[in-house]
Amino acid sequence: MDCFPNLVRWCAITFNSLSFLIDSSRAQGGGHDGGPNTVEVRLFASGNLGTVLASQSYTGLQNQRQTFTFDPADQTSSAGFTVRFYGWSAENAAGTLSFDNVAVDGSLSAVPEPANVALLVFGVGAMGVWTGRRWFRRLHRSALR
Repeated sequence: MDCFPNLVRWCAITFNSLSFLIDSSRAQGGGHDGGPNTVEVRLFASGNLGTVLASQSYTGLQNQRQTFTFDPADQTSSAGFTVRFYGWSAENAAGTLSFDNVAVDGSLSAVPEPANVALLVFGVGAMGVWTGRRWFRRLHRSALR
């Protein structure tokens, strides 16, 4: 699939930030038996879950409903990203954890194919040789006169 049809084949994706609403609610019946107290967000390069590019933990979430922003240093990849959410330290297995209004801020930019770059370099080089030959011929003719 092309990033921009007929121009390039690859795109560079820049991940800037992620905002989300966490609801670590109480289970049915109330009481202090809510969902996880700690949530962690991890950012991975797509297809490589062995290396964490960035992570951030949020604590004190039990029985809370609030919006957070995960704002790591900007990351750029041509393969994409995987974002995973982890929750732990729940008081009760019946507690719930839900995410809502997840929004990613980033950008998409075109990366030219290597063949197009090589063609451009070859074309500029050929124009340079052609112009140089014309200039050299003129210089040589004026020197013979």
